[in-house]
Amino acid sequence: MSFNSHLQELIGRKITSVVAMESTGRPACKIHLVLEGGGYFEFYGQDFHNAKGCWPGGLTEARSTEHGYYTIVEEFGG
Repeated sequence: MSFNSHLQELIGRKITSVVAMESTGRPACKIHLVLEGGGYFEFYGQDFHNAKGCWPGGLTEARSTEHGYYTIVEEFGG
């Protein structure tokens, strides 16, 4: 998975809709976050898994690196 600086474009924007798509081609999966005021943000790749819904907490909990398994590679806002 590749991260890039375009993620910062989501800060302060309200997501009004989510569209999830699958294809037999490449990329196999796409997720569009439709943003208030126009435009959408696209995630795409070969394999996405449901993230088990929303979790309670705030920035501290969101930054949790679960027993050292994860490393934060980019962070914007907050």
